[in-house]
Amino acid sequence: MPGFATHDLLGREVYRALQDPSLRCCIRRHTASYRLGLQGPDLFYYNLPLLQMHDCRNIGSFMHKHDTNRFFACAERVLWALPAGREQDSCRAYLMGFLCHYALDSLCHPFVYGRTGFDPNGVDKYYYSRHAELENAIDQSLLAYFRAARVLDLHEEAVFSLPKVDRLAVSKFMSASCREAFGRYFRCGSFFITPGFLRLTIDLGRVSCRLLRDPKKRKYRFLYRVESVFSLSHLASDKLTLEYPRRFADCLNLRRRPWKNPWDASLHCDTFLDLFRQAVKLSLTLLTSLNTDSFLSVVGNRSYHSGLPL
Repeated sequence: MPGFATHDLLGREVYRALQDPSLRCCIRRHTASYRLGLQGPDLFYYNLPLLQMHDCRNIGSFMHKHDTNRFFACAERVLWALPAGREQDSCRAYLMGFLCHYALDSLCHPFVYGRTGFDPNGVDKYYYSRHAELENAIDQSLLAYFRAARVLDLHEEAVFSLPKVDRLAVSKFMSASCREAFGRYFRCGSFFITPGFLRLTIDLGRVSCRLLRDPKKRKYRFLYRVESVFSLSHLASDKLTLEYPRRFADCLNLRRRPWKNPWDASLHCDTFLDLFRQAVKLSLTLLTSLNTDSFLSVVGNRSYHSGLPL
């Protein structure tokens, strides 16, 4: 996935370009819900025990590659079934952020996977370390480009600090949407898509961000040595929030070197900035089509990973 900062920056650019006054007003009044929505299914990655699961219980990973159109259809129905007022508006802002995440992932994920040598049919225990390294480099480069800022200037834990009323609204909304879209994959009443579990996941996101923050690089040096001694991938050390050493030359592909989508071997020369701008345009189209008859056809049914139809 493109990193935390990249998704947050996309949300800012989409808001700046958004012309619809009602959508702008909704986002402005419920910025916290919108910013949380910008992290999409990645929210569940901050519930660290889920990462050890390899089925639908790892709901964040599962959502990236299953029934994307069905999820947004269910989320739209759940949204408009809510009574008009703060709860609906907060969930609307959250869903708009989620749509931006979908747009960015489906357009930019093939770039990340392609440039890090991912093999959909292979097993490489070191792969996700390379993946995280490139995401970190992209986060650093985009923050410098758009905001003249560093990764450490972005306090990620603030994104998970929603007002209580919005936290309750979003957790109920996501639970109902996931239950309707993915309930057939779970046993009845699965804990992993209940409102309580969603609230727990949001709280764990705040805790995880604080634990991963490492301005003095002490955690990084310790984890990197342990991983090196035991011949482990450097995934844990590469997930810390710090100013990373630049291991990826031309991480945005400004030299326009060709790269392949690993899933269909299609060749591309796009820079990450090209894809980012395309994601802004797609996000604007998705947001303005929400609550119209064309919404689901605009959404499509693409994988967050490959960008290809499921």
